[in-house]
Amino acid sequence: MLALLLLLSARSAGAASFVRWTAAGQGLDPGTGEGVIEVTAGGDPPVAYAIVEGVGLYRSDDLGDSWVRVKGDAPCAADPYAVTASPVAGLTAYAAPRASGGGLYATADGGASWQKIGSAAEGMASDDVEWVTVWAEDPDLLLVGHRTGTAISVSRDGGRSWSASDMGAEVAGQLPLVVGPGWWVVASRAQGGIRWTEDGGATWAAGEGRTDYFGERLPVIATGDCLFASSHHGTNKSTDGGRTWTYQMERHARVIGTMGAKLFREDRRPLRGENARMLTIAISDNYANSWEDVTGALTEVVPPALRPHITIANSIDPYAHVRMATAWCSLPESRTALLALGRAGLYRGVLMRTARGPLIVRPAASPMSVLEGEEGVAVTLSAMASPRSGAIERVYADLASVGLGEVALLDDGTHGDGAADLCHAGRRLGRRQGDRHCGR
Repeated sequence: MLALLLLLSARSAGAASFVRWTAAGQGLDPGTGEGVIEVTAGGDPPVAYAIVEGVGLYRSDDLGDSWVRVKGDAPCAADPYAVTASPVAGLTAYAAPRASGGGLYATADGGASWQKIGSAAEGMASDDVEWVTVWAEDPDLLLVGHRTGTAISVSRDGGRSWSASDMGAEVAGQLPLVVGPGWWVVASRAQGGIRWTEDGGATWAAGEGRTDYFGERLPVIATGDCLFASSHHGTNKSTDGGRTWTYQMERHARVIGTMGAKLFREDRRPLRGENARMLTIAISDNYANSWEDVTGALTEVVPPALRPHITIANSIDPYAHVRMATAWCSLPESRTALLALGRAGLYRGVLMRTARGPLIVRPAASPMSVLEGEEGVAVTLSAMASPRSGAIERVYADLASVGLGEVALLDDGTHGDGAADLCHAGRRLGRRQGDRHCGR
C-alpha cells in the first residue's frame, strides 16, 4: 500500500508537529562493524563529525549531504572512540582514540591537524576517555567522562589545564552533562545511577528515586534542568537537575534525544503481513507527558537493504532492550537533528511546523491509499493553511516515500522553484487556487 503525507513549510522554532527525514550519510563507508556510533555538530555554519566503527572519523560541512574522511596520523582520527564538536565553533572538536591510554585530542581546523591536550600526566583523572561535554554557554568548560573510576576530568580553560573531580562513587562509562552554572550530572553507559553536583564538582551526591535505566548509548537525555532516561516499560524523569527521579509507566520505548525543549524517543510498530516490528520515532513538546508520532517517511528513506537493521522479529521478547538509535545531535536553532541508526545509516530530521509559523488544517488525501503497482489512479490532495504570523511561502505534499518528491499545492511564486511558481505567479496565498494536475 502507498501512504501519502502532507506537511507545511515554516521557518520559526516551536511546537511539535511534522519532522521531515532525509538521508544524511552520503560518503560514509559503513564498514563491517556497528556502523555510525557517534555524531556531533556545532558552529554557525555548522560542522558535523561522525564515527563509523572500524572505519574512522568523518566530517561534513553540509549537515550530512556529503562526508569526507578525517585523515592523519593522530590516533583519534584513525581509530576514534569519542568525538564532540564545540557548539559555538564547529571547526573546533575534541576526540579520543579507542585504544586504552589514548588521552584527549583537540583540533581547531576541522580535523586537518590534532594536538594532544589531555592525559593523566597533565592532571586528568584517567587516560581513557568515554565522553566529552562542551558547555554552549561557556565553551572553555570541558567535562570529560572516563571509562572507569570515581572521578571525571574538568578543564575551565579549553583544555589548557585539568583537574580531577572525585564523585565519591565508582561510575563506569561516565557521561557528564551540564545543567547550569556549576550544576553537573554524571550518568553511566554501563550501570545506571546518577551523581550530581551544584558547586562545580566540590561536592557530589547521588540522585534519589528511580535512577535505574537502560545503559549503553544515549542513556540519559537532558533539556534545561529536566533529565530523562528509559527503563523497563517506562520513563524515569527528573525536573530538578538530577536530584530526584520519578518513574512513569508507559510504552516500552526509549528516549533518544532533544531538539531544544522537545524530546524524541524510539518505538516500534507491527509490520503488516510480517511477523516483525519496525522502528518509529515520536516527539513530545510537554516533557514526556504525551507523544506524537513523527516517523513520517523515515523508514522509507532507509534503503531496503538496510531496513533489517531497524526491524525486530516478533520472536524477540517485546520487552527486551533493543536500541536502534546509536547517536543523536541537534543544532542550536532547535529545528534540525542528526540521527544515527548504527548499520542502518545516518539521517537528518527537520521540524517542519513551528509555534508561530503557519498552521495547517485538515490535510487529506483521497483515496488514502492505492494498491502497489496500480496505475492511473487519480489522487486528490487538499489542505487549508492559516499564516498566524507573517506570510505563507509554500504548502506542499511530501511524497518522497512513494518516489514523487515534493508536490506543491500552493506557492507564493517568489522562490524560483519551478512549475509551481509558473502556476501561481502574481497570486497571493489564502485565495482559492482551484484544482490542478499534480501527477499520478
